[in-house]
Amino acid sequence: MDVMAISERARERTVEFLDDEGLDYTISDHTDGSAESARISFPVPTHHVEPLRAKLEDCGVEDDIYTVVTKPEAIVSARFDHLDKRYESVGTFGHQRVARGELHSKAADLIPDMVVFGIMTAISAFVGTAGVLLSFLSVMVGSMVIAPLLGPSMATSVATVIDDQDLFTTSARMQLIGGAISAASAVAFRPLRQVHANWDEWHRHYGEFGT
Repeated sequence: MDVMAISERARERTVEFLDDEGLDYTISDHTDGSAESARISFPVPTHHVEPLRAKLEDCGVEDDIYTVVTKPEAIVSARFDHLDKRYESVGTFGHQRVARGELHSKAADLIPDMVVFGIMTAISAFVGTAGVLLSFLSVMVGSMVIAPLLGPSMATSVATVIDDQDLFTTSARMQLIGGAISAASAVAFRPLRQVHANWDEWHRHYGEFGT
């Protein structure tokens, strides 16, 4: 876990907090030699990231720090094994606990670009409507694969759990837009269906006449 402190006060408070927690850490000063900014790195068990971040915010420096959570391949140290046992039963969920910031980041990544979202939704609606009208089950299933509606719906669920109003509003709005695009695309398919029906009628009539 890395904490980027952009003020001397944030740096001092963060270091004091880590000392009180008994955590090992390293400090990388800013390249220009300024004492007002630094990068503080320290290992911490995954399930303790969220409680630790909450305590760090209580220090009153949340506006002067950036918290970056990374996942190393492995941490080999007897000191870290001792730390892992120390925080083994922290919180209700223990090792299964996931940081709120991590949930938010992954949920936000599920929301696609609006242009791509609109195009893929329209294509999915066209394909799905064609599958229904032609009674092709495989085509209908294929339209579900193309549809990009799963990401925003999952993001809405996560936003509800973590009480993130901005993420909830964005994902819910995309679902409404997706529903409107789907309905409009299905209605736009109607003239094509009529052309297909007229073609069948013409082919049946003139085909019989020719024979």
